[in-house]
Amino acid sequence: MAMPRFVIAGWRKITVERSRCLLSTTATACANGALRQGYLADYPETLVRASSRVPWGLDDLQDQNTKTDKQERPNKDEIKGLPAHAQYQFRQGTWYVYFPYCFREDGKRKQERDYIGTLSPDGKEFLPNLYYVQNEPDFDHRPVERWKSPVMRQRALEKLNANKVETIAPSVSLDPELDCDQQLSVGATALCASILNANGMLKNVGTVLDNNPELTMACINLAMHSAITTDKTYLADKESTQQKFIGYGCLRSPRASEFFQRIGNEQTLSLKMAKACATHLEDGEILALDGTRVDCNSENISLAAVGKKKDGSYGPQINVSLVINVKNGSPICYRAYAGNISDISTLDDLRKMWTDIGISEKSPLILMDRGYPNQEEFVNLDRDGYRFLIGAKTSMKLVKDVIDQKNCEFYDQKTYLRQQRCYGVKSKTAVSCDGHRMNIHSYVFRSPSKEMTETDELLDRLEAFQKGWPRKKNSVLSQADRKNLDFFVVTPNGNLLLDEERVSYECYCLGYFGLVGNVDITLMDALTKYRQRNEVEVAFKLMFQHLLTSTRVHSSAALDGLLMTTFVGLSILTYLHTKMNGTIPKELVRNPERTSSINSLWTIQEMLKDLRRIKLAYTKSGKPRLLNVVKRDRDLAEALGFPGLFDSAENVAKLLSGSHLAATLKK
Repeated sequence: MAMPRFVIAGWRKITVERSRCLLSTTATACANGALRQGYLADYPETLVRASSRVPWGLDDLQDQNTKTDKQERPNKDEIKGLPAHAQYQFRQGTWYVYFPYCFREDGKRKQERDYIGTLSPDGKEFLPNLYYVQNEPDFDHRPVERWKSPVMRQRALEKLNANKVETIAPSVSLDPELDCDQQLSVGATALCASILNANGMLKNVGTVLDNNPELTMACINLAMHSAITTDKTYLADKESTQQKFIGYGCLRSPRASEFFQRIGNEQTLSLKMAKACATHLEDGEILALDGTRVDCNSENISLAAVGKKKDGSYGPQINVSLVINVKNGSPICYRAYAGNISDISTLDDLRKMWTDIGISEKSPLILMDRGYPNQEEFVNLDRDGYRFLIGAKTSMKLVKDVIDQKNCEFYDQKTYLRQQRCYGVKSKTAVSCDGHRMNIHSYVFRSPSKEMTETDELLDRLEAFQKGWPRKKNSVLSQADRKNLDFFVVTPNGNLLLDEERVSYECYCLGYFGLVGNVDITLMDALTKYRQRNEVEVAFKLMFQHLLTSTRVHSSAALDGLLMTTFVGLSILTYLHTKMNGTIPKELVRNPERTSSINSLWTIQEMLKDLRRIKLAYTKSGKPRLLNVVKRDRDLAEALGFPGLFDSAENVAKLLSGSHLAATLKK
């Protein structure tokens, strides 16, 4: 008798003998005839789904012409755990379970399905998928983000806005009942809660959200979750089963979406937060401003627009501006703009916002990169009382004039800044606009090492372009290739000839970098202060690598809510960043550098992960106790500015109490 053969995924033929460890009980979907013959009866534990579309061995089937019918439809009443109103359909050997949704769009009736899992191979049990497990949807309360139709999604959002509830968490109590059998991690959450109290962000959030304890708790918990875990928001609720957040913990995914939508409906959300943060500023603070771009493909976010990315390509995005206090790393304000708006265009709006919230009264020094310079804005900033120091391109007239007119000074040992290994020349120019006259100070530097590096890079790039020209000359050139082509002359036969004069002119400005501002300081001070702008770049890295990796929202209001929550989470990470240079006593043996600095022992994420070992438990009498606390944890807390944080279980329990948060907001 011939060995039966059948086809598995990809139509690959294998024998029964070779598939003993692969076939699944879902093989009921393959050939019923084979089952009747008993070929699979001995292998109920096997794992691969077989196809029923190819006939079995001719010698093995009684009826060679019989096609396998699909599995008999399971009785709905006998399916264990099947959600109400759920339906199921047999496709490719599996019963798929879904919620059906019907709606009308443009006068046409349409149907949509949300797949929530499958049935077991015997058809008697519902097996939920990851989406169902994480979101726990039901037929009557469908998460807004699941609507594929933009029209229906917008209707759902409008309905959500019209029927906003007053509370997010249960209103009877802000704290859950004690569970003596439960042990939750509190090391990382207690540290984050302490930071939010210390940097004033807890009070700021309360002020923005009208001191509503439930909304404030929801925002703080989601912010702490993003800072500690770097996971997406929809996983926050599951994390609450492992870590003790404030009160009831993090919201479930559908409720989190509703929360973002609710708080984001307030159009002045970012303005309110900036005003609250500005109250903590001291006179003469140094603030760093920078902007970045976030990919966003949602059709319902009005700010999403096609703009130019840093790599030169174009795509839908939003722009986000951020201001950081370089002294302590605290974020001061944020602002979202359309993806096709340039940095220069945003500066006017930011300046007006700063004035509205009273920042100008503190006479801060604003540091900006070279994407912002504009003579008109220089005058506006000066008129409103702002001091500024801005990076400038060498092509900018204020900088180019210094290079041209004082070029010999950049080779004079008198202008050499030994500590910085560069030459520096300072110049002053009077400018006026709209009747306002001011002095602009230009600080121009030449780095010999940078000059050589940039020259080598330019020549190497042009050489590679010239060698690859035969393959490119008949194709559409990229933006980078078009720039390279500017350095060549195309001969009549289509070859490239290097334009030596053009290359020499380009090399003339290599190695130079400039700063312009309305502050009269030394070259060393200008360079030192501007390099402090690195703090905002670090903040952006923390924000978009660990917090805002994707918008994951489907409305402009929800985006505003997400950005504010991200801003709060960012304040935790920037605080830790500024404190990581601190030291821990008696930790020299833990690293080869024999240093006790915190950042040599852990990264921020490693430190937070390590602290998760500390847990909070309760005795049967309701007394809290801390588990797994060692002396190093107490030393670390002290080095970070929170001495005694892990000395008392009662204090940790109080710190993570929803009732305590509510009392704090009332003060």
